[in-house]
Formats: sequence, structure tokens, C-alpha cells
Amino acid sequence: MVLAEREAVVGYAPAGDHLRLVMASNPPQCILERVGTFTADIDVYAQRHQSERDGGPQAPSPSVPQDAAAEADWKCYAHDSPEPATELDWYVTTLEDHPDVSCVVGEGIAAGWWRWHHRWAGCGFVVIQVADDPERLRLQRRDASEPILLTAGESVAGYSDSEENFSPFTISKTWPDSTLQLVEPE
Repeated sequence: MVLAEREAVVGYAPAGDHLRLVMASNPPQCILERVGTFTADIDVYAQRHQSERDGGPQAPSPSVPQDAAAEADWKCYAHDSPEPATELDWYVTTLEDHPDVSCVVGEGIAAGWWRWHHRWAGCGFVVIQVADDPERLRLQRRDASEPILLTAGESVAGYSDSEENFSPFTISKTWPDSTLQLVEPE
């Protein structure tokens, strides 16, 4: 494929489903590598992004951050308000309109018993950073098929369909696969 000048790469999606865009995952599930330079007399960008008047999609905004994956390390995309969250959905429309909020349970996320409200494929496990690991190295996957207890000091990192510690997990998406809701405070 050709990436033309002024286009912005914002994520990747399963084949044929541009609505379920993955913007950040840890570890990376896919790697896109540059294999060469494309030179041609045609305007690739103009062909790919027709004007709205012609019935095609509009060109993407040029203000997309350069390194969205790096930002995912310190932003919490599970919720979007500084008040302690009682619902986590990992939904983000753009990286710019998502405020910096705390992923820490007891600060940005309410402590207590949580369960899936909406659960699609890929949302069986919640990925937690344990409370006594300030270096963010020890992550734990908790089976959330039944209500789970999130305790103060832990951090919610994302969600996954796998219990394997080295499998990728999702940090943010443009389509909310699952919603985790507080059932009872701690």
C-alpha cells in the first residue's frame, strides 16, 4: 500500500471493518514497515480522499498526534472524566479530546466490585497493574467473567481476550467492545 504525504495513520482495524479501529495496544499486535519509496505522477492523496461533494470521505484532520502509542502509556482511555469513574469503556473518538485522567483505582477509578455490562468477543479479561509496582512492569490479567474486585492503588491498563501474560491487550478503540460497570463500592 502507498501512504501519501499529508495522510495521518491513526490505527488499524480488522479486515473490512473501519469502525472498530484499534488506536493503542500493548504489546503491539501489528507492525507496519516501510519497504520502499513510491514515485508517480498521480495524486494518491486526492484519489483516496475525494471531496464530500463527490460522495467520498473527507480528508482526515492533520492534527493527529505523531506518537499515539507513547501517549497511551500515561493517559487512561478507559474513562474520560477526572471524577472517579463508575463505568469504563475504553472508547476514544480522537486522542486530542481525551483528557489526562488517572487510571489508578481509588483516584480516577472507583474502588469496588465491577462486572461487564456489554461484553463482546475480546473482553474476557481486565489487565491490571499491581499496586506495589511503581515501574509499571508487573501486569496481571484478571478473569472478569464474574464480578471482580478492583482495589485502591491498582491501575486498570486495558482489556483482553487472553489470559496469557504476553498476549496483546487493548488500551483504546474507536468502537467500544465492552463496558465495565461498578456494581458495588469497596
